[in-house]
Amino acid sequence: MDIRNSASYLILGALISATIPAVFPVASKRPLGLSMLMHGENPDFFHPGHDWGALKPKLNDAHTATFIQDQAYDPQKLPPERMLMLQNYLAPLILTQKSREAMAIIDCSSDASAKKRAGEMGYQITHSDGRGRAIALKK
Repeated sequence: MDIRNSASYLILGALISATIPAVFPVASKRPLGLSMLMHGENPDFFHPGHDWGALKPKLNDAHTATFIQDQAYDPQKLPPERMLMLQNYLAPLILTQKSREAMAIIDCSSDASAKKRAGEMGYQITHSDGRGRAIALKK
């Protein structure tokens, strides 16, 4: 290969390297890190703030809470998507599905269902939005 062909390949490579990022933008998003998960700072995440915004200030200083929903906890199933969304929104509060925590986050389809599930799990509702979302404490 002579110098002329080598130079043309270098120039062609430089042109391609300059034009491809303009045509196909390079991803500017950084990988999802642990700090983003623990502080609820994921910019791509649509959080359920419209549902929980009024109750979030009423959370006490607990570090963990039980997540209660309409269906009973099944250890064979993956955590529900709603629980994972709330985990990100309420971070650094850690949600579990086992009823051993002093505080519970209740996310049910109706207020009557929330009261029923709280009673079944041994919790008493302290704050409710009247639409099935509530904060409860262990009896």
